[in-house]
Amino acid sequence: MMPARTSHPRPAASVASALLLVAAWAFIPGCGLPASRCAQRSLDLVTGDVLPALTVRSLDDQPIDIHELIDGKIAVVDIWATWCGPCMAAIPRLQALHNRYADRGFTIVGLLTDRNASRIGPTIVERRGIGYPIVLDDFGEELNCAWGSPPAIPYMLLVDRDGAVVDIFRGTVGVAAVERRVELLFREESAQAARSSSRATSS
Repeated sequence: MMPARTSHPRPAASVASALLLVAAWAFIPGCGLPASRCAQRSLDLVTGDVLPALTVRSLDDQPIDIHELIDGKIAVVDIWATWCGPCMAAIPRLQALHNRYADRGFTIVGLLTDRNASRIGPTIVERRGIGYPIVLDDFGEELNCAWGSPPAIPYMLLVDRDGAVVDIFRGTVGVAAVERRVELLFREESAQAARSSSRATSS
């Protein structure tokens, strides 16, 4: 008959060491989310809100406020990532939309939020032939701090020339909806200009 085995409790110090190792591992680049200086919060902008300042990185690794790219223009701010299939599929149509209205004061700004956005961004832009501005935000950290994190991507904000949110397109609503709304906005702008011109002529 074999003697009963005696279980020996693991020393508390060993358990504590293991926990510390796991915690440290979570903050090694590529192994988990890094510590953030801002608490996670939801993006809660609504139509009529003016976009707050948001400083991210340009493709040449310089700080840039997104308002430098959109002020005075009708703009679509596209929050995306390379792991998001619908985001990647939308790029050609967003490029076509940008090309169609660029000479009328329109732009698309793509905010890349991959965890290594600053490293992969320039390569992605070159490979995909993206001609509209792309800015970079590792892990979407600056976005979270300034605006909050979107519940899902793609997440697109349509902004008027004063920097106010006109419409919000969440998830896989489709680029077609964005195209229709942008077209409507330009028609309204043209109609307003025609009315102003008519009043000036008749006065």
